[in-house]
Amino acid sequence: MSSDFDAQVHALDRTTLTPIVQSALENPEAVMLDWTIQPLTGFSAVGYLFRLTGRARVQSAVLDWSLILKIVPSPASDQVKVGFLSDEPSHVGYWKREMLFYRSELYAQLPDGLTAPRCYRMSENEDSYWLWLEDITETGQWSLSTFGLAARRFGQLNGFYAVEGRIPSWPWLATDDGFAHLLVQQGFVTGETFQQIADLARQHAIVRRAWPEDVLDGMQRLWDEREAFFAILRRLPKTLNHGDVARKNLFTRQRETGSDEIVAIDWGLLGIAPLGQEIAGLIVHSIVGLFLPPDQLEELDAHVFAEYIQGLSEGGWKGNARIVRLGYAARTALHFSIIHAVIRHEMKFLDEEKKIQTEVNTGLSMGEHLHMLATVRRFLLARADEVRQLQSTLHL
Repeated sequence: MSSDFDAQVHALDRTTLTPIVQSALENPEAVMLDWTIQPLTGFSAVGYLFRLTGRARVQSAVLDWSLILKIVPSPASDQVKVGFLSDEPSHVGYWKREMLFYRSELYAQLPDGLTAPRCYRMSENEDSYWLWLEDITETGQWSLSTFGLAARRFGQLNGFYAVEGRIPSWPWLATDDGFAHLLVQQGFVTGETFQQIADLARQHAIVRRAWPEDVLDGMQRLWDEREAFFAILRRLPKTLNHGDVARKNLFTRQRETGSDEIVAIDWGLLGIAPLGQEIAGLIVHSIVGLFLPPDQLEELDAHVFAEYIQGLSEGGWKGNARIVRLGYAARTALHFSIIHAVIRHEMKFLDEEKKIQTEVNTGLSMGEHLHMLATVRRFLLARADEVRQLQSTLHL
């Protein structure tokens, strides 16, 4: 689907693009030769993404270049893609946050081995802002150790800012209860939601395989306890969080030293949140996103959490690891149980055409996909049980 931004991007001329390309090539004498524009659909829920590629002449050499242009519309724009964007700086959906991240000192002060794409230029007007970013490409497949490396790097970030007095006072950091709480507030998930899922499960064997009776009962119990879980998260120690640490937002690349670094994109949810929350998405999204098979879920959980704790210590935090485990488990159970109630992945299999396309796209049969969903949902309920046990022993 095209937008007004498509026309604006395709109208860009050589005069506008040349200094940006020169920044990307780190050469003020680069002369642009040609370029192409490719819209990237489905990669951002909030912004409009374009990849620009082309060639430039630097002295006698012809060099290839590429850039990512991200355009984020304001909540008042008629081009807005989602309904949760906000003008309130502390709101989870504050639309200017990623631009402000690139303007802040944090952009240049991330822990060694963790970085963000370079920002070559940014511009702002009343209805949008534009970020011209480094085009990051993945260098290989992720193993369990790669996920552990990512967890350790974000642990170092979280550990540094968990030390008393280090959390920045920037007013644009998200300080509310997060996206799942927003879904509840806005009525996307209600007490009737799980009844609707139960009705669908009675009608369709496909839905029943992804939402077996024990899962439905457990999810209903968790929903009934949601305010207690939110209250636990509010009482836990806080730190600075990227807010959307998921495999889709992470890349690896090799540094000149030969070691790997983690490159994180999409800093629009940056905020203050409980210790442990950061790695919840890294674990759950990696299975739901089909980056790892479901039979590795428990192993991934154990490895990522251990590396995250190590990173917290290296960052300067020396507290109780059980507190961190409580934050991680509460975030995992609460956030993703609500997300799974809204986004019903199994529904695509009720339509034969969508079923075939999904199997082709994912390489998984319908049965494998439904098994994965049931496995993940049982994992969420196991984390909820863990919260109940930890909360009683930690007296929070």
